[in-house]
Amino acid sequence: MGCYIVTILKTKTKLIHLVIHYISCKISFHMVTNVISCMYEVLSNPSLHFCIRHHVSNFIRVICAINLKCIFNILRRLWAFSLALDSTTH
Repeated sequence: MGCYIVTILKTKTKLIHLVIHYISCKISFHMVTNVISCMYEVLSNPSLHFCIRHHVSNFIRVICAINLKCIFNILRRLWAFSLALDSTTH
């Protein structure tokens, strides 16, 4: 299992927060790009200008990987939680 380092530019943090909020509202990747593009036209914010579905999916992959790593660390430290979780499925 390899280790990856992800660097997110400081100029893209607002874009990532917008993507997370829109995806959490159950908006599709395609709709998120359209909404962010419309916001760019209204706000004239250059940091939101270049947003395509590929970027949105990459942002979500990074967020999911970070969250899975946090869950992994919790389960690794708390074996009782892991056993409780395992006993509820059987």
